[in-house]
Amino acid sequence: MNRGYIKLWRKTLDSGLLQNGPAWQLFGYLLLRATHKPYRTIVGGVVCELVPGEVVFGRSKAAADLGLGEQQIRTALNLLKKMKIATSRSTNKFTVVSLVNWHNYQDEQAAANQQTNQPVTSTQPAVNHKQEFKNNITSLREVVGATAPTTDQQTEDLGQVEDHQPAQKPTVPPCPHQQILALYHELLPELPRVKVWTGVRQQHLAARWRERWKDGFYATQSEGLDYWRRLFSYIARCDFLLGKVYVPGRKPFLASLDWIARAENFAKIIEQRYENKESAQ
Repeated sequence: MNRGYIKLWRKTLDSGLLQNGPAWQLFGYLLLRATHKPYRTIVGGVVCELVPGEVVFGRSKAAADLGLGEQQIRTALNLLKKMKIATSRSTNKFTVVSLVNWHNYQDEQAAANQQTNQPVTSTQPAVNHKQEFKNNITSLREVVGATAPTTDQQTEDLGQVEDHQPAQKPTVPPCPHQQILALYHELLPELPRVKVWTGVRQQHLAARWRERWKDGFYATQSEGLDYWRRLFSYIARCDFLLGKVYVPGRKPFLASLDWIARAENFAKIIEQRYENKESAQ
């Protein structure tokens, strides 16, 4: 059955993305699955409207399809976002990934203009990719898109609707203190409950939130909450932090959220300093 095709421009060779296997795989996967025409689907009982260049996306599904781990998919998607190749925004039901500058390089008319008017494109502001993507932004940003027809496979993914406005410098999403406190109480009921969360305590948590965002572990508040859920789930497996390791003459140690959020303690946790000896072998 003829399911259409995508255009893959040779300019992608100049981007350096080819040297990053998981990111290159994800890039091709998104190209192939993106819709080429306005499309409506239902995800989790919610109507999702897609425009050309968008795809309903789920990390677990992508990981299974590509033979990669979910962390690899998460890291690869964050790289595509940093390179301004893709954008995304999540709801509580789904996430839609939007390929940037789709129309310039996947629409038939735009592609024809690129080929037939190559000598004069630098004088045509409407299609001048040098003007639109100046300051040495990688050419891969200019070539994303697909013309493969979309089928009901879209409903298998999770994703976020993103418009096609010019890319802006990413900003850190606000630290959701109350949601993180709720995750802490839910996943670590053995540890001291938080009764007061103000001042320096808030500053410590906000600083760790910004650091993890800057390091590329998440791009949205929803992804950030997923990260902190995984972190608390990891801490729940560290007996020392839960007061389950007994040292003669000492009281068992119990970590608190305030203690976890301090820079030096947080660094030791993510360095796996507190893993159980059995699991660390």
